Amino acid sequence: MTHEEQRRIEQALVKLRGVEAARVYIEEGEIAEIHIAAESGVRAKNIARDVRTYLAAALGIHVSHQKISVAVCDGPPETGGAETAEDDSDPSPPARHEPRLGFRSVHLLVEGLHLQAQVELDLGTRQLLGSARGVPATGATERTIAAATLDAVSQVVRETLRLRLGGLTNARVGSSRAVLSEILVIGSRRETRLIGASRCGSDRNRSVVFATLAALNRVLPRLMPEHWIEYEVETPPGGRADAPRPGGPEG
Repeated sequence: MTHEEQRRIEQALVKLRGVEAARVYIEEGEIAEIHIAAESGVRAKNIARDVRTYLAAALGIHVSHQKISVAVCDGPPETGGAETAEDDSDPSPPARHEPRLGFRSVHLLVEGLHLQAQVELDLGTRQLLGSARGVPATGATERTIAAATLDAVSQVVRETLRLRLGGLTNARVGSSRAVLSEILVIGSRRETRLIGASRCGSDRNRSVVFATLAALNRVLPRLMPEHWIEYEVETPPGGRADAPRPGGPEG
């Protein structure tokens, strides 16, 4: 597949109902990934199905749903959300009243050519603090912020999983600009790619955190251990400080 064919596919996909922008990535002459930015109010699963149907019917190209990622941008950055394309055979609706990661703060410390990012999140009553090091260069700062966000989230993810940043980019969605974050969830036998999106607000650092959380919040319950224990680090009068109590992640 040539770059010209790739461009024609992207132009055709943006004409589908509910699609604002489309990017097609080619590896070894075949479609490796399709990233879609969708209008507010649509379901990612429906968009992914329309993309697969169009490619098969109009162009004779058959693409697995696993290669299609759909980001749905709605609301300001604080509430920006995203869905990832799922198996069409899964009829279950999104779960409600499940744990969600919330934003508290993001801080940057620059000393010469060294950059340290710290991101603080909420998960229920627990506060998560993540950090990452990088360089204060264009683009690198935002990737360091995303890495610090993943470092914080990793504290409540199963030990058998690893979170890594796949890609971070800016895109125009209609009349707005958005941050798109690709997160890799790496297990012993499988690698899953998630896409999150957030509108670019006045604080781009916060938008990077929001886009990263948007990718993870939808699947967070499946990433966390079923049973977890939180330890209180305090010494009661005449007692010991190592007594565990149920109700939180291991830490």
